[in-house]
Amino acid sequence: MFSKLTGVNVDESLYLIPQFYTDFGENIRVGKDVFINHACTFMDRSGITIADDVLIGP
Repeated sequence: MFSKLTGVNVDESLYLIPQFYTDFGENIRVGKDVFINHACTFMDRSGITIADDVLIGP
């Protein structure tokens, strides 16, 4: 589902716990072994790049 939101293929190692919010979606790039905890909001109008091995919480 995250690949549909961003418009690019996302590595299978992405672990995202819903709910997730974004204002646009197509400007998010995610590396390998990324964890995004519940209730995170990304404001990505100018782009967000998340490197490998990153943990994100609200």
